[in-house]
Amino acid sequence: MEARIQALHHQMIIKVPSTLHPNKPWMITPPIKTKKKNIHINKAQGKGFGSTTNITQNNNTTTSQEKEKQYQKQKEDDEIPEEVFNRILKRIFFFVGAPMVSSVALLYLMEFLNENKLWAAPLWLPFLTVLLGFGTSAMGIAYGSLSTSWDPDREGSLLGWQEAQKNWPELWKDDDERQRQ
Repeated sequence: MEARIQALHHQMIIKVPSTLHPNKPWMITPPIKTKKKNIHINKAQGKGFGSTTNITQNNNTTTSQEKEKQYQKQKEDDEIPEEVFNRILKRIFFFVGAPMVSSVALLYLMEFLNENKLWAAPLWLPFLTVLLGFGTSAMGIAYGSLSTSWDPDREGSLLGWQEAQKNWPELWKDDDERQRQ
């Protein structure tokens, strides 16, 4: 039995007869050594859709001053009240679900009309229906969160147009301040 080792870039091929596949070599990759790990911590915030904080960890422990700075930064972030969060979820569900359900229902209606030879819809119409239905559903995620009243005591209007006009500048206020500095 003969073994031959070849180095190809970062992989090693060991040619050893195997009981299952005697003509195929085994592939062994060397372990990859990393020094730092990036950990992403997601935090819910009152403005926008949340942020991701990158914390770089070394094998050494972080000092107490760094931990205190991280704690203060987390403490400064706004939290979304539960009533507002539930309203946001309800609005997102409605503004995503209504266009999606209506576009799927229109597709079934066009299929029914075509099978019963009542109306032969042009081929571009189902594609347009899907495009508009799923496109407005994707926009419904953003509009559902922006059209919600961010005040826990106020419910807001049915469609939320006034709230969306009020919340849009509020959403970008922090970014505008950062650009000015």
